[in-house]
Amino acid sequence: MEIIFCFFIGATSFLVVWAVSFFYAIPNTTTEGLAFNKLIETTLIVIPILMLVKASGDDMDSTLLKKGNLKLGLIIGGGGFLVLLLVSFIGAILLFYGTALTIEKFITWLPWILMFVLSNGLLEELLYRGIFFEKYRNFLGFNLCNLLQALVYSLMHFGVSYTSDSIIFLGITFVLGILYGYIILKTNSLLGSILFHAGTDISIILGIFSTL
Repeated sequence: MEIIFCFFIGATSFLVVWAVSFFYAIPNTTTEGLAFNKLIETTLIVIPILMLVKASGDDMDSTLLKKGNLKLGLIIGGGGFLVLLLVSFIGAILLFYGTALTIEKFITWLPWILMFVLSNGLLEELLYRGIFFEKYRNFLGFNLCNLLQALVYSLMHFGVSYTSDSIIFLGITFVLGILYGYIILKTNSLLGSILFHAGTDISIILGIFSTL
């Protein structure tokens, strides 16, 4: 029953975004517009999730939005973020149509990159792992839980238009989903996986920004 309610929470949050989009939308043809749209989407999904979790009688710890092993989470998440930042140009060019990328452009885009990737990291980690992970693990055990959440996470990226190789990208998202699960296991928190996830998105948003 708890798992079914988690699906209800996720579906409701998307319904809120769908409803709001009829009345309000920022143009997404600029770097600023894309970043603000992601921030608004994240806000409109995260707030209903937290409200419904609270209404269900669970506390925020059930979503893994807690400190956990804060030091380890910062080391893994922050370290991963920095490494992925350093190789982001390569990833953008190889997989995400990155063109004419320069350090100057990157510096100009940096506030919008950070807004986008940190918002998306929070959104997807809470949505695909935070509200489900503990429920899955209690029911299935960690290994099967981790495999299931990674498979769902990967399939949710099927058919995206921002990659030049969909099959490789699906494989990468599956492996990353497994990795995020292990980070959560080791740190008992979403913090490390949010930061690491944000780092993986830098290449994607660089590619998208470069084609605007």
